[in-house]
Amino acid sequence: MSGPESQHSVVDDVLEVKLRTVNGVHAVLVAVGILSLPFVLTREPSSTLVLEQAASIAFAGFMLISWFLRYQLTLHTRYILIVSLLGVTGAAGLIQYGMLSAAPFWLIVCAMFTGIVISPRAGLIASGLVCGLVALVGIGFITGLLEFNFDPGEYVFTGAAWASYIVSGLVLTLLLVHIITSALVGVTRELLESREALKAAAHYDELTGAIRPHLLKEILNMELLQRPRDCLLYTSPS
Repeated sequence: MSGPESQHSVVDDVLEVKLRTVNGVHAVLVAVGILSLPFVLTREPSSTLVLEQAASIAFAGFMLISWFLRYQLTLHTRYILIVSLLGVTGAAGLIQYGMLSAAPFWLIVCAMFTGIVISPRAGLIASGLVCGLVALVGIGFITGLLEFNFDPGEYVFTGAAWASYIVSGLVLTLLLVHIITSALVGVTRELLESREALKAAAHYDELTGAIRPHLLKEILNMELLQRPRDCLLYTSPS
């Protein structure tokens, strides 16, 4: 494989991983947005919950529309959109619910997704921002600058809260890990198969299966270099 061809293949593989990751995470976000709606809409009404319900409906609708328009959107636009939604949703949930919500999962997913689809450096920066935001929000709750607009004791015993936590947190995180792993494994397998095919085509004639002259020459040279050693090994002392 020549230098330009090898470089082109690596670029294609990287784009394939990004495309599979974006498609997978996009689909998961659509599913999570739709599945979370019933749990949010069935909770006890309050002024804060009205805003959360409106945000959840807007999130689910926006993700659904963007999914249907995914072929009209560029890959860059799609992953910027996903990163923005994950970051804003995670930050808002963290400020409102602290550790009681799935917001930390969304922020972790945002940092991981950034590292995969943009660059490892961007992912490292995003991870640092997530840690800093969580620390600041924690300080806010500890010092009393931030307060809950609901009773945490009642909230943690509601089925809707736990269902939303499982769907929006655990399912999203686990599916993202599965999507990234599957994309990397799939592309790695395809790359190895492609390299083996290129190696076979370079060493053997596709029509006859005969060894190509350059490989035959290398084998003969190795045999000739080995012959004197064999003679020395089996020659008895005089």
